[in-house]
Amino acid sequence: MINHAEFTMLKEKLPDATFVNASNVMNEAVVVKEPAEIEKMRKDASIADEGMKAALRALKVGVTEAAVLGAGEKVMRELGSMWNWPVTEGDEIASGYRGGYSRCGYTPPSNKVVEEGEIVMIDLHSTYELYYSDLAYNVVMGRANSEQKKMIETFVELSLDNISPGVTVGEVAQKVVDKLSKTEYAPHTPPVFGHGIGIVGHEWYPPITIFEPWTSYKFKEGMVEELYLQINKPGVGR
Repeated sequence: MINHAEFTMLKEKLPDATFVNASNVMNEAVVVKEPAEIEKMRKDASIADEGMKAALRALKVGVTEAAVLGAGEKVMRELGSMWNWPVTEGDEIASGYRGGYSRCGYTPPSNKVVEEGEIVMIDLHSTYELYYSDLAYNVVMGRANSEQKKMIETFVELSLDNISPGVTVGEVAQKVVDKLSKTEYAPHTPPVFGHGIGIVGHEWYPPITIFEPWTSYKFKEGMVEELYLQINKPGVGR
């Protein structure tokens, strides 16, 4: 991938060259993973598991978001994680009101202090030998109130469970949208329910959404997808 400034420079230096957008070619070339690639991703997923355990151990009322995330990142680095993916500029955490922005898909850490009664979302992205992993947890600090319980139960009911080779992205996404449209959370939920994950630079293809050109795209044997569902309602997470 090159940015516009690089593209402009190349055109100036190579005036007789013809440039062709090959991103779709590259996306399709890597979308089905080799067994050795999947093994690297399993290793990476185990690193994210350990990072999450460390973050959860550090998660307490009165601790800052940055400190919680730092505890998880430290363990992942020690286990071989090379860096955090660039899509969201790194790992994420959101406590209370920071996790309740309508259709918010990116929450870098802040120095906000975690408080009693809040919902805390932790999202880790380790990278092992240039392969990504993605793991997110939600935690209630104390006992969930009635509104929080309702949102949690809805989240479980909306879980994606019909992905298999030959099924289209649109079929999977529409099933979630149909259920979601009957709830009060639809206006606050991003209409993307997952994406491909793999080697650095090709971690998004294909996204699970109801928008073209993805609806007719069929899942294939050997693809690796990250499932994503972010439902919220401002004020519920406190």
